[in-house]
Amino acid sequence: SEQWEDAACVWRETLKVQEQYYGTRSHLDVARTLNNLAVAISREGDEENDFEVLTLFEEALEIRQTTLGPGHEDVAETTNHLCLFLRNVQERNLPC
Repeated sequence: SEQWEDAACVWRETLKVQEQYYGTRSHLDVARTLNNLAVAISREGDEENDFEVLTLFEEALEIRQTTLGPGHEDVAETTNHLCLFLRNVQERNLPC
């Protein structure tokens, strides 16, 4: 939907600003943005973006796990979003 496309655009711009500001992608604010960008792109529903979504979730998860530890609620949030995304991909690809 157009709403999710707009959100993805905002998150992409936010990511660029954060990368310039922090000089790295290994910051917790960047991880939050990566997570939110992945959610927005996945909600657009375009299968061509599945690899990008997966990559964004994985990067956000790696930053959060490394920085916060595996038991932190932010790690659980990204893990949950990743699992929901993978389930949706699986359901899309199941034969009818």
